[in-house]
Amino acid sequence: MLTEELGLDPGRELRDLAQAILTDDADLALAEPVESAEPRSLVATPLSEAVQERGADPDPVVTPRQLPADIGDFVADDTIVSAVCDAVTEGQEMGQLNAVLVLGRPGVGKSTLARHVAHRLATEYFPDGQLYCDLRGPGGQPVDPAQALGRFLRALGIPGEAIPDALDERAEMYRSLLAGRRILVLLDDAVSESQVTALLPGSGGSGVLVTSRGLLTALPGTRRFDLEPLSQEQAIQLLGRIIGEHRVESEREAARVLIGLVGGLPLALRIIGARLAARPHWSLTSMWHRLENEHRRLDELAHGELSIRASLSLSYDGLAAADRRLLCLLSLAEGAVIPSWLGAALIDDRTPHPADLLEPLIDMRLLD
Repeated sequence: MLTEELGLDPGRELRDLAQAILTDDADLALAEPVESAEPRSLVATPLSEAVQERGADPDPVVTPRQLPADIGDFVADDTIVSAVCDAVTEGQEMGQLNAVLVLGRPGVGKSTLARHVAHRLATEYFPDGQLYCDLRGPGGQPVDPAQALGRFLRALGIPGEAIPDALDERAEMYRSLLAGRRILVLLDDAVSESQVTALLPGSGGSGVLVTSRGLLTALPGTRRFDLEPLSQEQAIQLLGRIIGEHRVESEREAARVLIGLVGGLPLALRIIGARLAARPHWSLTSMWHRLENEHRRLDELAHGELSIRASLSLSYDGLAAADRRLLCLLSLAEGAVIPSWLGAALIDDRTPHPADLLEPLIDMRLLD
């Protein structure tokens, strides 16, 4: 209205406030009024008393349903989908808490698979609700665990003024609310173990499903599933669902070449499919020729908000400067296979274990 009627733009303060509201900034939470010089610790009181002291409903009964929408044209290996489902629900009737990690390179479909599994299990196994948090905030920065807990507590019925400021107190209130309930917690694109640890329920009945491009090997007691790119037949099926099976069948060889050029990555195939669906007069062969040039391939793999470059950048920007330089140097090597000592030779490092220099790139799935 400011722009249309007065020709003005909102000021910096108003834009910052709007962004803080959209990102659920913890700084917006109302401060707790100081009632005494020595307030009682939340740790020493039952949850209901602690919440009542803060002026909230002592027994909030809220069923959160935060899962993002499932994808109608979902395609994946049925074996791994079933295995992940079984791992999340195993031993639930005996109160066993299961934390499951879905790992893989950028664009391989970790988030899509996790959301599909969560929707499949939600009604039957987790009737008390589902919590969801994308652990990479705007700009790819990791979300602070305290901020994620604040969102979860509000979703569970705790008003903002009743939420403690300290991370450990928020975690204690969160675990108390989840105790004895069957709630599925979906944590998407986790960056570190510390993010996940603070968001784990304290007792059984609930389930935790985590996706990450890193290995998170320091997270104890978790089942891990490495997600691989689609097979050629699965990729053909996905393209057919997006642009129509008749277009794929009429140019099946071009479809196979396209799949090979993007390594079977579901995100890349969705971008190709979206571009072809938007331009029915384009042939798959014409798309193949656009992707043949490696120097322009990332430019071609973008459509709307979907972008392979943006997905890769999250991993690339998360590397140390020395590791980014090493990756750029390695990209100059000819051939699909490189010796493990090459990294040390490129940067003239005399380490006795030269292969160790490649480990950060392997951990971030930028090298196999």
